[in-house]
Amino acid sequence: MTSLTRGANSPIDTVTTTVEVTGARQGTIDLFVFQLGADLKVRTDADLVFFNNPSTPEGAVTLAGGQVTLNLGTVPAAIGTLAVAVALDENVPGSLAQVPGLAVTVTQTGSTSFEIPAEGLTTERSAVLLEAYRRNGSWKVRNRSAGWSGGLGALVTEHGVSVDETPAHTPTPAPELVRTTVAAGTSATVDGNGVRTVPGEATLSLVKREKLNLQKREVAKVLLTKGASNPVGRVVLVMDNTGSMSKRYRSGEVARIIECSAVREAARRHCRRRRHLGEHLCPPARPAR
Repeated sequence: MTSLTRGANSPIDTVTTTVEVTGARQGTIDLFVFQLGADLKVRTDADLVFFNNPSTPEGAVTLAGGQVTLNLGTVPAAIGTLAVAVALDENVPGSLAQVPGLAVTVTQTGSTSFEIPAEGLTTERSAVLLEAYRRNGSWKVRNRSAGWSGGLGALVTEHGVSVDETPAHTPTPAPELVRTTVAAGTSATVDGNGVRTVPGEATLSLVKREKLNLQKREVAKVLLTKGASNPVGRVVLVMDNTGSMSKRYRSGEVARIIECSAVREAARRHCRRRRHLGEHLCPPARPAR
């Protein structure tokens, strides 16, 4: 295996290529790949591959089991660079420089394999370690080892991914109408790691979705370890009368939350009563969220 120092580059063949992160403890570092145009920006957010978006639209870059597969021969002509990056989990303290032996390995069957060690990093919590890029009709790889102390948010912003933390506010219709309709049309999905996702999460920003899924993965891991693969939770509402939430009370937000909870509980009790009477017209009660 050939090792490339920071800034060094080498030609690679246009064959199926696999990329993996080495030296990091599982769960501490996440792997990302950006498809970049001539301006070194993504065309759309879909050009960012990570655990919540495991493939580019054209399928040239895929992520599965912590390993990235690059099909260089099918990368769109508008894409000139594939940037392979890593970021520390938000719950992990310190910087990438404190991860001993952090590197990316590039493997090509029947061809040269490369090790791309992270070099020259200090306070960075996210970094592009490897770039695969076009040069005179061929592909080359380069050890980039360039990072950002701002972590994931700084990394994706640098490459043109939208990280709006405050999506535009949309008026909320009457609670009894909105809540009933959404509940009837919502279908959750569960991935191979036991993480449950509902359609409404698509309205969150990329960074918020990434943080939410990291937290859900950790919870799912604990539940599976304890043999609780289908947990049912109970939501307890604690009212705050100190005045710190006065604006939320005046705006009606607290009232809407209570009304929503009451409607869901009433529907759940109604369905349970009908099943008790032998009328199987109601679906099983959903776990509380």
